[in-house]
Amino acid sequence: MNDDDIKEAVAPLGLRIEFRQKLYQWRNSQSGDKKQFSEKPTDVVSAVSSCRKAVLIKSLHSLLNETQKGKDILEYEETHRILSQTLRDDLIAIIVEEAIFGNIAIKVPDFQTLLDEICLLFPSQISVKKYYFIPRKGRGNPSEKLYSKYSNRRSQKKKKMERKSLEMVVSGADDEDSSICKAYKLTLSRTCDDWDSVRDMWKKTFNLRQQDVTTLNNLKFFEAWNKFSHAKAFELIDIDFEIMYPGKGFHLLSKWQEFRDKIFGYYEDNISNAQ
Repeated sequence: MNDDDIKEAVAPLGLRIEFRQKLYQWRNSQSGDKKQFSEKPTDVVSAVSSCRKAVLIKSLHSLLNETQKGKDILEYEETHRILSQTLRDDLIAIIVEEAIFGNIAIKVPDFQTLLDEICLLFPSQISVKKYYFIPRKGRGNPSEKLYSKYSNRRSQKKKKMERKSLEMVVSGADDEDSSICKAYKLTLSRTCDDWDSVRDMWKKTFNLRQQDVTTLNNLKFFEAWNKFSHAKAFELIDIDFEIMYPGKGFHLLSKWQEFRDKIFGYYEDNISNAQ
């Protein structure tokens, strides 16, 4: 059996490399001609780095060797040929934290690449690979530990950055700006026919509203910001929303058709009028 025969018989790269190693080990223990097969086993680590795109910039083997916990995982696999659930979770955490802190965006196809790399480095995980990742089926979302952990951590980081950005906006005004904003607030409490000026002053008084919403009760807040009762108040709400969540204002409209299809489908399947 030569290399081409193996490639034809065992299509997945991870299984093929594992098969090549075991076949070499078996042939090496037997007598006879060994020239039909490569003289040296294919090294798993070098195969990973040469045959696959590095999703995490560095190989998984190199990443694990950077920490004691990672080294423990490698050593345990080498000794016991298995990984406990705790070690599998540790492995996932190391991969995810490398992506999050390295600002590495992992796309859906990349998760399959990472799974293949895990199985190449840890052959015992081939039988439990669904623990790490299950690809998208139809229009459904991918699932399992590796995908879920990364998605949750990325969401947490995004929310943390948004909160930090908002805190900087709220605390960013100096005393002089604060005095000007208070003057704008007073003007906004009066009748104003120039709506463009209202919109401009509304943007500049965002910090004051953020302070008032935490210190005033509902009645006092709406008395202080009586433009909320104006017929065009929706424009003012849009201004505040855009400052708090930049670029998110049009998401509902952009996904309206998708939302419409889902909600209509739900009503058809679950809601019926009483006769």
